[in-house]
This record gives sequence, structure tokens and C-alpha cells, in this order.
Amino acid sequence: RGVILAMCLTDAAHYFNVCSLFSYAGIMSAELDWVDDRDRAGYVAGMLQSANTFGRMLSSALWGLVALRYGFRVVLLSASASIFVGSLCFGVTTSLPLAMLVRFTFAGVLNGWASVMSPMAARVAGDHRQLEVIGIIFASGGCVQLLGPALGGWTYGLVQRFPALVPNLVGASVALGGVLACCMLLPPLQYRDSEVAPTSPRGAPSTSSPTKEQTLAKARSKQEADMDEYRSGRRTAALLAVFAMRFVQGLCNFSIFEAAPLWMISSVELGGLAMTETQVGSLLSRSAVWNIGFFAFAIPRGSAALGLRGFAVALGVGAAVSCCALPFCRSIVAANFVQMLAVSMSIAEGSMTLVFTNNLVPPEGALWSTVLQSWWTRSARRSAP
Repeated sequence: RGVILAMCLTDAAHYFNVCSLFSYAGIMSAELDWVDDRDRAGYVAGMLQSANTFGRMLSSALWGLVALRYGFRVVLLSASASIFVGSLCFGVTTSLPLAMLVRFTFAGVLNGWASVMSPMAARVAGDHRQLEVIGIIFASGGCVQLLGPALGGWTYGLVQRFPALVPNLVGASVALGGVLACCMLLPPLQYRDSEVAPTSPRGAPSTSSPTKEQTLAKARSKQEADMDEYRSGRRTAALLAVFAMRFVQGLCNFSIFEAAPLWMISSVELGGLAMTETQVGSLLSRSAVWNIGFFAFAIPRGSAALGLRGFAVALGVGAAVSCCALPFCRSIVAANFVQMLAVSMSIAEGSMTLVFTNNLVPPEGALWSTVLQSWWTRSARRSAP
């Protein structure tokens, strides 16, 4: 439980750092004179989010190496600590180049959480219960999606000289909780269990626990069979399909998380809804409330009824239809409903791809496959702006 709590707090810090900016990025760009007005804030606001994701693209492979060599604890501790420092720095930044540099470095390059979350869930819970752990972690992210945009919109501008200071102090507090949880609750968890058979105090093989030895031998045999099938190329087509899903999901995430808030604050003359940062934050928070229930009830029941593949197809179709319908909404209520469906289905589809990856790729390649897929998803999100 302590390991899962540490993972949830790290995920919460990561999501707050990302989601709290959605409600005020465009308005902040205009008020700090980075752009002429809100209607022209789209490019700068998009690049603020692009900076951290581009940084994670560059460092994903490095954090994979760190996880393999030193274990998951180092990666989680670095992610929470970097988000803590980055939140403090971004809160007192009024220069656009410096703001981009802070996001790129502390929320991007030094944040390896997204690269290790999926294989770490499989390592902690095993193949049969990994979806439960991923669901719990995503639920914690959903809670932050509930609070992050609302707190970001409600607390933005409370300090006139540094308008983004207060929301980033909240984010730094969440990240500090993640640092403390990693230090106190997270053991030095390695990527793989040791494959050395248990030994007696004298160094001879132990004969007191044959069941454990048989279990270890069976697990090793299964891993070898999976690796042989993986190397034979019989799973290549399925893995390429998962890569394609992650790329399309990256485009979908850009539209609902980054483009949609900019459309919401745009003037009515340009087809927007002319919403304030508080209204945007409240809308995104209502979507997050729906997400919590969706992940708690719809995912386990839907995957049981339709199977993992059928449920993933249904989620993908639903997310695509919702994204296409969102720009045609002319009221806040309609936009909230459609955006709510798009967010929940897109995030749920993302959690399904993590399970597919862990099931398709043996432990020796799962981490690198996850790293490559994360890079692929971020390349889609960064090419969209």
C-alpha cells in the first residue's frame, strides 16, 4: 500500500503541474504581455505545455536506463523533487524564455514518471492485477484533474506581481508530499526480482521452501517462452497497433486538454465561448468528477463485458466522436458534456494501451517499449501545436 501511495502522490504532482496550467495559460500570456490579447494566446500557451513534454521526450530513454540500473525509487524521487523545484520557479517567473526553460527542465527533462509508471505497476501488482493498480493511479490523477484546473483558475492572480505564484505553491505542496512518500514508504524497488534461488545460511540451496522454488522456476519458464515469442516477431503487428493507438491518443489529448481551453477563452467573434479562467477551471473540474466515477465503475465493467480489445475499440470511437463534436458546441453546458466524454474515454484508452504493452512484451523489453510509446505520444502532442 505504501508503494501505491507513493505512486499516486507522484502521479498527482505530475498531473497538477500539467492540468492547473490549462485554466490560465492563455490569460497569463496576455496579462504578462507575451501576446497582444487572448485571441492570439494560442501559440504561446501551447508552447508552454510543449516545453515540458519536449523535455520528457529527450530524457525518456535516460530514465529507462536509471530504472533498470538503480530501481524505480530513484526515478520517482527525482520526478517529485523536480516538480517541486519547478513549481516554485515557475510561480515567480514573468519572462517567457525563462518560463519555457523552467517547464522544459524541471517538468520535462528531470521528470521520468511517465516512462516508468506502467512497468512499475506491472512489477508491483503482477500481470493479473496491474489494471487495478493503473486504475487507482489514474483515479488519483482524476482527483487532481478535479482540483487542479479549479484551483489554478480560482487562485490565479491573487498575487498581482506574480499571478501564477499561488497555484504553483499548491502544486509544490503536492510534489513535496510525493518526495516524503518516496523517502518514507517506497523501498528500493528493482525493475525485476532476483532470479537467484533462495539459499540457506550456510550457502547451500534451501530445501525448506520447495513451493517458492517451483513458483520461481515456473515464472522463469513463462518469461523465457514470452521472450521467444516476442523475438520471433509474432507480436510485432499487435505492438505496432498499440504504437498507433498511442500516437492518435496524443493528438486527441492535445485537442481536449490544450486546444479546448484556448477555444473556450476565445471571443465569440472567433467562435469561442469567451469564458474566464474561473469558468474554465470549473468546467474542467466537473469533467474530472465524471472521470472518477468512470474509472471506478465503467472501466472494470466495460472491460469485463467487452474484453480488453473490444472495450478499447469502443473507447477510441467514443473519444474520436466527442473530439469532433466539441468545436460545434455553442453553450457552456454542451461543451462541458462533450468535453467530459472525450476526456474520460481518451484517458481510459490510454490506460488500456499500458496494459496491452505489459501483456505483449516480456519484462526485458516492456520498459523500453513503454519509453518509446511515451515518446511517440508526446511527439503527436508536440506536433499538433
